Amino acid sequence: MTDLGLELTAIHKRFGDNHVVRGLEIALARGEIVALLGPSGCGKTTALRMVAGLETPDSGTITIAGQTVKSDAVDLPPEARRIGMVFQSYAVWPHKDVRDNVAYPLKLAKVADANARADRALELVRLAGMGDRFPDTLSGGQQQRVALARALVAEPSLLLFDEPLSNLDAKLREEMRHEIRVLAKQVGITSLYVTHDQPEAFAVSDRVAVVLGGVIAQVAPPSEIYARPASLAVAKFVGRLSILSGITRVGASRAKVQGFELDVTSATDATDVALGVRPEDVRLTDAGIEGRVKRATFLGERTELEIETEAGVLRADVAPGVAPDAESSVRVALDGGRLYAP
Repeated sequence: MTDLGLELTAIHKRFGDNHVVRGLEIALARGEIVALLGPSGCGKTTALRMVAGLETPDSGTITIAGQTVKSDAVDLPPEARRIGMVFQSYAVWPHKDVRDNVAYPLKLAKVADANARADRALELVRLAGMGDRFPDTLSGGQQQRVALARALVAEPSLLLFDEPLSNLDAKLREEMRHEIRVLAKQVGITSLYVTHDQPEAFAVSDRVAVVLGGVIAQVAPPSEIYARPASLAVAKFVGRLSILSGITRVGASRAKVQGFELDVTSATDATDVALGVRPEDVRLTDAGIEGRVKRATFLGERTELEIETEAGVLRADVAPGVAPDAESSVRVALDGGRLYAP
């Protein structure tokens, strides 16, 4: 028995002249949650739909829990792949009560105890006792829990999530991303989670696969994706990043910016480099790099500054009470950064 819950090998997909997925490869351990994170049009949803059997790859192999479901010789239909899928739009039937919505895949398969199993799935998602209600009496978060219970009820080998929280408000998104992770870990089902929302991907997953231009640019735990992006393209996409030019490299772990040396990490051996700096690594100081505040944006718990320097524009987060006004002259120190080939 394989320890892999899902494996994609050399997956390609074209729509006409548009090569959407370009040799995508990834393997998920059993019970692991991996988020496919990327901008619109990068190929992440197409990849998910190919795993589900809703799109057909031009080439490559898809294996779920040790069973090949798509290859040159095999092409199992969606209903034979033992997957559960949670959609962005909930996809609950308004004319069916909650129990019937959840039990639907079991009743299609003529499972005798469909209603009892549906009630157990509803207990898992904290909707016990709501089986007789109809979807229009539920909140958006409750309807998404119904969709999650329906995905779980047939005890699938793999759960697929397609932007499942996009239709919820910010507070509900925070609650549901935690609940989805806890529940997926509780039941131990391998999960592939597609989203463009970075905090959501970080909160839900064990690993994040950043998809750019139809390929996986980096796959790693969320903290590593953020702190040690493998390339400038990943660094620009993940989080907020300032790029400084005119950098002098001073050995493997130091660089000089406007005459000020600082400790850095590096993603390149090149001598011609750019420096990526996160807002939390920029602080106001009495002696440091000179700049001028282009913009100060109050965001509640912090004020975001854009500071223009000779090397480029820096973003910095400061407490609202100490934020300088726009057009103020300031000095900043950099507490870290990462070198990239420009």
